[in-house]
Amino acid sequence: MLTALGAMQLAILEAKKGWGHVSPNPPVGCVILDKSGNFLAKGHHRKFGGDHAEIDALKEVREPKLLDGATLFVTLEPCAHHGKTPPCAEALAKLPLSKVVYGLVDPNPLVAGKGLEILKSAGKIVQSIASLVGESSASVNDDLEDLAEVFLFNQRERKTFASVKVATTLDGNMAHVSGESQWLTSEEARDHAQYLRGLHDAVIIGAGTFRHDNPRLNVRHAKFENKKNHVIVVNTSGSCLEKIEDSALYQSHEPRRIIVAAGESNASVLKNKSSDVEIWLLPERDGLIDLSSVLKKAYASGLMSVFVEGGARLISQFIEHNHAHRLYQFIAPQILGRRSGRAFTESVTSLTFAARVTMKRPVWTPMGPDVLLSGRF
Repeated sequence: MLTALGAMQLAILEAKKGWGHVSPNPPVGCVILDKSGNFLAKGHHRKFGGDHAEIDALKEVREPKLLDGATLFVTLEPCAHHGKTPPCAEALAKLPLSKVVYGLVDPNPLVAGKGLEILKSAGKIVQSIASLVGESSASVNDDLEDLAEVFLFNQRERKTFASVKVATTLDGNMAHVSGESQWLTSEEARDHAQYLRGLHDAVIIGAGTFRHDNPRLNVRHAKFENKKNHVIVVNTSGSCLEKIEDSALYQSHEPRRIIVAAGESNASVLKNKSSDVEIWLLPERDGLIDLSSVLKKAYASGLMSVFVEGGARLISQFIEHNHAHRLYQFIAPQILGRRSGRAFTESVTSLTFAARVTMKRPVWTPMGPDVLLSGRF
């Protein structure tokens, strides 16, 4: 038998299998227990446009009569609208389920409680997991929020979610003053960084990283073998367009997946550029592109999450102006020193001690000899 908490935790683990494959939809997991509380089936949303988690789980049930009096656990309220698939709430309402336990209410205005009402109208018992697990509700709610944080942020803010990734020494340096940085961290850490890149719709870098590192920035992880991501190069002048077609970036991506975000003040100069990559002309702030406009444009373009991979100036700008939402910091057991190293926050200038940035719900994960710190801003 599984407890309610155990069933929802299993549903969360199941949902994570869809990370990086279902955007702009949320990752969702589902577990079904029979009327005696025994495990019956599990499922998850596998890819955008495919079956939702509830339908995926129901396909595991070989004998429909086993659903008599069963309880379905799902991490997010069942959908109530026609999209790529029919409404899950309507499908569940027709089944002999006794109860539906949900994790979070869907903030999408097309759902937002409507799925729950459909189920209640069909005579189902509908309960939140928080109402069932008492003192454990805070912990499971945090897990549910973390699971769907990109989707929840997209729906609530109508803006793209930005994660900052950086590899540093113990004293916060991401490179030597000479620019040398390969490799600070271990192969285990670098492999996980590739996995994290695969979770996001696009990578963002600055012009300095483009010129100095000539990176590929494609997804190179076994779990995302066929995934094609986008890359956004933030370059106020747009000068990188002159070298874009000779770059490793261009060789590793379809041109339509490469975006150069340039300043509006350079529109007249850039209008004659013949490159087949996409150009975004965006507002500027103190001579730099306004990152809020980058995130809004990304959202309008269907890019729900971005992975900020450098350099220090761009990362500092994201942090200082509150445009970063999660940090992934890979920390190697090394010291470079203030004069020998370049800190990833070297361009942050306006924070007082009282306004220092504190991570919310930090998690420390060993990565070979290194450690990964992840937390919300």
